[in-house]
This record gives sequence, C-alpha cells and structure tokens, in this order.
Amino acid sequence: ISKYTGNVKNPSTGNFSTGSYSLNKSLIKGEDLSREDEKIHHAIKNNATPVKTPFHAFSGTSRDFEHLAKNTKKGIFHSPAHISLSHCPKTAHQFSIGKTNEDRVKHIMHVHVQRGDKVFHIGKHSQMPDEHETVIPAGTKLKYSHSTQDDQHKIHHFKIHSQE
Repeated sequence: ISKYTGNVKNPSTGNFSTGSYSLNKSLIKGEDLSREDEKIHHAIKNNATPVKTPFHAFSGTSRDFEHLAKNTKKGIFHSPAHISLSHCPKTAHQFSIGKTNEDRVKHIMHVHVQRGDKVFHIGKHSQMPDEHETVIPAGTKLKYSHSTQDDQHKIHHFKIHSQE
C-alpha cells in the first residue's frame, strides 16, 4: 500500500507519477495487472471494511461530473479504478485541475460516505500521511447528486450507490 501512495519513477520515461497511476490506468483500460499491482489491488479490495460513522471525503479531479452526468443513467458512474480520497479538503484542492491549463475552475469530488460503505483508510500506511487518504475500492458505483461552485472550484457531490 505504501507504493500506491508514493511517487514512482517510470524507468522508460524517467518521469514520476503516483504509485496508484499504473494500477488504476490498467484497471480502466481492462489490461492485465503487473504482479505488484495485482498485490496492491487485492490488498485494497480485501481490506476495505464497512464504515461505522458517516464522513465526508474529497478528491481533486479534472472531470466535470455535472456535464458528464447528463450522459449517464440516473447519474450513476461506475469506477473500474480505485478512488483515492482525502478527509482534508485542502489536499483535494492541491490535486484538482481544470479541464485545460487555461481553465481557472478546478474540479473536486465530494463523497458523502455513509454507514456500511466499504472503504480502506490507508493514511497510516501512506508515504504521504498528511493527505489522510482513504480509498474506495475498484468496482464501486457512485451516484451523482449535484454540483456547487465558488470562484476557483466546482464541487461535485456523490454518494456510494453500490459496491461489488
């Protein structure tokens, strides 16, 4: 799990990305996972447990879910990848990006996690413990509710609809 949370250097390009990048990219594309990604994937799925106390969590994104929801059935989004969230809105703001570099409005997912939803709190395993990270396992369906906006961010509100 520590590798999922940290920065990893791509040997072929020399570029750095988050450890979750290759795992989630493979899950989204339906590709075979590397042996290490397979271990991380199963660790997240096997350690996700039902929440006893509801909470709010946030994730910076480039997606305008308000626009995308118009093309879904009842606002339900299926995530083939794991979704990393923070309990700290400021952390999500750091990861939020606009649709283009010139776009001044950035996007944030705000997930209302309810009692019984399965998540994996990985903050104590993280290379970045100050992110207070929680992961929603791959295969989760999110129900879009609505979006709110301020000068810098468009915040997209969700609840977990169902989990595999």
